[in-house]
Amino acid sequence: MIPTDKKGIMEDFSDLIFMVIALFFMFFFVLAVFQTDTGAKDGATQTRLDYFHSDQDLLDYLNYPAMLDGREMRMKEILFHAADTSDGELFRQKTREYFQQRGFAGTVSVYETTAYQSGGLPLFSETNAVFSSGGRSEAILNDKKFGSITIVMQG
Repeated sequence: MIPTDKKGIMEDFSDLIFMVIALFFMFFFVLAVFQTDTGAKDGATQTRLDYFHSDQDLLDYLNYPAMLDGREMRMKEILFHAADTSDGELFRQKTREYFQQRGFAGTVSVYETTAYQSGGLPLFSETNAVFSSGGRSEAILNDKKFGSITIVMQG
C-alpha cells in the first residue's frame, strides 16, 4: 500500500531519519568501546604517573632541609651557594645525605642554564645508581647573585 496522506508520509520519513541517526550513534559507541586498547591506555597512564613521581621527587629534593654553618637551609639555597663558591664537595655531601635520608636511587645534576640549553657539562653531578629506570625532571631556579641554574633529577 502506498500512503497518499502527506501527513503520514512526513511522520514515516521523520521516524526513518531518527532511526538512522540513533543507529549511527549506537554503532559509533559500540565501535569505540570495542576498539579501545586498554593496554595502551595503561602504558600512557603509567608514563604520566612516573612523570608525576619524578616531579614530586625533585620538589622534595629542592625543599629538603639541610644544615650549613649552623643554619637550616633548603637544598635549593645550598645549590646556589655551592654553585656560587664552586664547592662541589658541599653539593656531593648534601646530596648523599638526601639520598640516604630519603632512600632515593638516581642522579642529580646541576647546570648553568645556558650550558644546559646548549648541551654543556654540569657544574656538579651525583649519582648512587648504576641504572635508573624512573622518570626525569628538570627545574630552573633563578638567583640575583648567581643567575640561573637548571637541576636535573633522574631516578
